[in-house]
Amino acid sequence: MIRSAKREGVKHSEFERLKKAFEHEVYSDFEVLNRERRRGKESHDFKDYKEFERLKDADLAKRFTFSSTDQIEAFISNYREIRSWDKISIYSQSDCFHTIIKSNLSIDIETGFEVFLGLAKLSDSMSQIPFLFKTIELITATPGLVERFWKAIGERGLHESWRLDLLTSLKPIVIEEKHLQRLYTMAETLNNDYYLNLERCRHFEKIDSEVIVKLLEIVTRRNEEGNLKTRLNYDFFNGEIITEANLQLFKKAYLQQSSIHDLFDYQGRGLLTILSFDVKFVLDFLKMLFDGNKRERARDHKELSIIWGLPNAEDILDKAIEFMAEMRYNWRFSKHFANAFFQRLTSSEKADAYLINLIAKHSDKPKIMNIAFDVINHSRKGLFVQAFKTYIKINQDLESFKDIEWSQGQVLFSGGTIVGDVRAGEWSRLLGMVEGVKLGSKTRSIRGYIKRRRDSELRFAEDERKRQFFGF
Repeated sequence: MIRSAKREGVKHSEFERLKKAFEHEVYSDFEVLNRERRRGKESHDFKDYKEFERLKDADLAKRFTFSSTDQIEAFISNYREIRSWDKISIYSQSDCFHTIIKSNLSIDIETGFEVFLGLAKLSDSMSQIPFLFKTIELITATPGLVERFWKAIGERGLHESWRLDLLTSLKPIVIEEKHLQRLYTMAETLNNDYYLNLERCRHFEKIDSEVIVKLLEIVTRRNEEGNLKTRLNYDFFNGEIITEANLQLFKKAYLQQSSIHDLFDYQGRGLLTILSFDVKFVLDFLKMLFDGNKRERARDHKELSIIWGLPNAEDILDKAIEFMAEMRYNWRFSKHFANAFFQRLTSSEKADAYLINLIAKHSDKPKIMNIAFDVINHSRKGLFVQAFKTYIKINQDLESFKDIEWSQGQVLFSGGTIVGDVRAGEWSRLLGMVEGVKLGSKTRSIRGYIKRRRDSELRFAEDERKRQFFGF
């Protein structure tokens, strides 16, 4: 109410009294820390968002620049209460922390360091505290604080993973042999799940050019041993460090990371790099995805369509399709996973040609045909007529035809839709295409089968109308 009155420009002595009655230190902290508004004005109400950001940073620096340990402790206590309200976006807090610590360090290094340690301790005790990489870089950029923080991690009882964050935030100019050895030791000895950004470890290459591969060996071995899950940055795979000599290591690491977190290599670049060395890796990847009782969805793996950028994409797909055709995988109530290779295509010409050739080569294999037509029905609808005609010209065997799911399986229809009419229309369409290829007696049995299925759906449609009319 008070915020709305401010926005409307209310001016009255009783309103001023009301504002003072509801003033509260913790809420005042909340208002400054909340990066979605400033002084009752929402961020989207500012014409210049950069100006909003500048003003918020100024407010943060003014309110949270401290001169005593008591003030720091009060701020930490208030922040803990604010987080318990669950009314503030955690994703904005990294910028808030950075501004607060930077402001305090610029005035007094000791105070700024104590603020950082207080927030680090708070981060350890609460879930969903934002990453402080940007803030740690303030510490590594301040002379003398690197070693002090290293010691404080033990003295203040902070999580050991802070040591890893500190090492990966060092400026290249200050990195020495001791820092590299600390990095290897931490990777070997951390006993809790942690995140390692290998890209941030590249600064150590000036001392050991193999640092990335060595760290990957440690992480992969420890993950394989169990009891620990170390996540790597989702995009660390690139061609410049993958060689024939270390290919097996990168393949193993890729499968591990894909099973640990969903966003790993979400653009598929790492997969593309490995496939350029070994096309059979796609089978290893699929086996990992469908290991045990896991049920993967095509829409969660759009990165697989990146294979069309390889000159041997067809060979890779052949292996993948043949493997999936033999899997015990119930996909009748959703898209077949093979659709993942045909989503988010930058160019469809190559993919469409592959599907037509797949049908021409394997028209006598119902399992592969079901996969091909499921992909066409869900991901390449415009290709259906050409694909169907290709199939029927090559294979007129009735039993093979009956083994293929020609409709889109489970589909949601709007209320009042006569499903039988829709299905009958689908069979009529197929009948028209069979008649259109003009193969005469060769397709007589198939045409008879289609007519029976169409007539069955029409009878079902009539029953639907009766049920709707009588309300049951």
